[in-house]
Amino acid sequence: MSSGVGISADSLVYLGAADSIATGKGAITISSHYTPLTPAGDPLTIFPPAYPALVAAIIRLGLPAASGAKWFHVLMMAATVFLIGIFTCLATEGSVTATLSSILLFGTSADIWNIYTMAWSESPFIVFCLSAFVLLLMHVAKPNYFLLIGASLSAGLALMTRYLGVTIIPSMILAVLFLSGGRLRDRIKDSLLLIAVSGCMMAAWLIRNILLANSATDRSLAFHLPGKSDIGMLINSLLVFWMPWSAPFRLRAILLALAGGLVIVFAGLAIKKSNPHWQTAAPLITMAFAAVYVLFLLTYNTFVSPAAELDVRELAPFYVFVNVLAVIAVYQVAKSVSSKLLWRSFFAMLLVFAIANASRALPYIIQRHQNGSGYASRQWADSATIDFLKRSAGQRTIYSNGVDVIAFLSGKEAVRLPAKIDPVSWQINRDFDRQMATLNSDVMQNRAVIVLFDRITWRYYLPRPEELGDTYKMPLMLRLDDGAVYGLP
Repeated sequence: MSSGVGISADSLVYLGAADSIATGKGAITISSHYTPLTPAGDPLTIFPPAYPALVAAIIRLGLPAASGAKWFHVLMMAATVFLIGIFTCLATEGSVTATLSSILLFGTSADIWNIYTMAWSESPFIVFCLSAFVLLLMHVAKPNYFLLIGASLSAGLALMTRYLGVTIIPSMILAVLFLSGGRLRDRIKDSLLLIAVSGCMMAAWLIRNILLANSATDRSLAFHLPGKSDIGMLINSLLVFWMPWSAPFRLRAILLALAGGLVIVFAGLAIKKSNPHWQTAAPLITMAFAAVYVLFLLTYNTFVSPAAELDVRELAPFYVFVNVLAVIAVYQVAKSVSSKLLWRSFFAMLLVFAIANASRALPYIIQRHQNGSGYASRQWADSATIDFLKRSAGQRTIYSNGVDVIAFLSGKEAVRLPAKIDPVSWQINRDFDRQMATLNSDVMQNRAVIVLFDRITWRYYLPRPEELGDTYKMPLMLRLDDGAVYGLP
């Protein structure tokens, strides 16, 4: 991260909240591209506070938010490698090859490197989940309330990092109920303790949100079944993780389905054959977590708005834990049937897979080091459009498709262009034409300007350049290398 931690629209919300926490103002939000009607300074509710709070702790040491986030993510990468190694080592009774396998699968993914070098909450979420599972595995092996409470607190921190952290609780309860020693009454009490400890912080956070913002999570109920595009994105994201090769889509999908089926079979055999019984906990909790995670995402997208994008970022925890599950399950089955050939064959295949992934990850790492990522990339630093905004004087209102990048790189405030579709609720904006007429009037009478960035191509819900010129008759004032400015000279 020679040019710093990667920055996206979500990152600016996280880092803005981290700055506000570090200065003693509490968890408040900046003006977000996705919710332009929510004024800056309102309580943060759309994201839980753990990630901004952790970055804020580093900011208090004297570092700027972006620099603090950079070193925080360095720690997260190291902690993840360590915890993956510890978890696999415990589950395989100290197998060096199994431990190395899990770490290789994690460290040779280009997409994992991308996620861990962006100012996003996925990396601490994975760390807290791994920590919870390590402590729970130790508790199942040798019951100890300190370990159980530690596992519960780690699960609670996962939940305070991402609302999706609720998916970790069912798998942990499953392990406590069916694999812990003692009477059923005691196991039920332990499960209730786990729920209470892991959920107390989130309960307090949700109450705070309702009292301050009249909304628990800034989400609403809305029924919309996942369509073909959603399922296609899910499958493609899984293929990007496990089969990022130049091969026909159908062939890769079939191979992935076969591999997934084998992982499920081996996980089932490992759960059935593991001895001593506490070793069953590792494949059980990882398989249960992976299953609940994907099912929760699909259910969430069916009933809640805004829906989650089923991209590689959202599926990163699934990728990490399925890899660990595969290694542990195959190793335990090979050991239970005394088949060194099975394990050696799997290890050889895994090495080939890791080398193939590394051939893609290494160029990415070099490119990432040289050019940066997101709004912190060298490409954005050299933006002619940003340079124009920095040099522009006056109090003209600025409308744009990149209000977030304008605020981050130029320090100026801008207003988001009217949206045809609300990107949060997916509802059609029936006032779009009226809003565009008001915008046209502001440009022609009050000399407001519209700044469009060519690189921002993912905001499909905003007017395109040809629409501004041909449909809404906005005068082109200046054409730049990476954008355009509409308005009167």
